[in-house]
Amino acid sequence: MSKLFSHQGLELEQRGDTLWVSGGVDATTAAALAAAGSQWLANTSSRELRISFEGVDKASSAALSVLLEWMRISRQYSLNIVSVDLSAPLRRLADLAELETLLKFSAPPAGSA
Repeated sequence: MSKLFSHQGLELEQRGDTLWVSGGVDATTAAALAAAGSQWLANTSSRELRISFEGVDKASSAALSVLLEWMRISRQYSLNIVSVDLSAPLRRLADLAELETLLKFSAPPAGSA
C-alpha cells in the first residue's frame, strides 16, 4: 500500500493494482486528486488495474469526473481497467447519470442494493 494523495480526510492509495479513494471528493479537491492518480497511471508498470471509490461516503459529481479522467488517461496509456468499484451513493449517482454503459461496474456488494 502506498499513499499517493492526502488532504483533509481525502486519501488516494495504491493497493497492489488498485487505485483506492476514500473520504470526501468535492470541487476543491478533485483536480489535485485527479492529478495524483493520473501521475500514477502514467508511471505504473501494471497493464491491468482496478479503480475503487468504495471509501467515498457521499455522492459527488466531482468524484465521477475524477473517475472519467482516470479512464481517459488509462486509455491513453493502453491500460486495461478490469473493474470499477463505487460506494452505494456514487453508484446511485452514476445510475442516475446513465453512466453504467460507460463504466465497468463490479457486482455490488451483497446487501447494498
